[in-house]
Amino acid sequence: MCAAPPRMNRLAASVQFWANVKIVKILPASDFNPPPKVSSAIIDLELSKPANLDLESYYAAVRALFAQPRKTLVNNLVAATKQKGEIVAEKLSAIGIIPNHRPQNLSVDEIIAVAKAFFASRGLR
Repeated sequence: MCAAPPRMNRLAASVQFWANVKIVKILPASDFNPPPKVSSAIIDLELSKPANLDLESYYAAVRALFAQPRKTLVNNLVAATKQKGEIVAEKLSAIGIIPNHRPQNLSVDEIIAVAKAFFASRGLR
């Protein structure tokens, strides 16, 4: 949930739209019985005012962008919007996003820009 570019993921993008996330404390596996194979964390979610964008548009963008995280932004958006790759690349460049990046490189603000450019006016899901 605390991930940031270049390690952004679908969960982090989903939560960070409406909350500031902080790790409060790391709990070692030895604090549990039986101990898991991973450490745990206590997190703090401080609600924030979402951007001037409807939730449906934002989450449509998140679903599209992270549908196949190892694919480029262009490929994921072509699959979701059924637009030609050249058109998608031009729109991404116009909003200052490198078309051949992967979703893990995007910040929440950049995902909002993608949502506005590709999903807000069309109501795609």
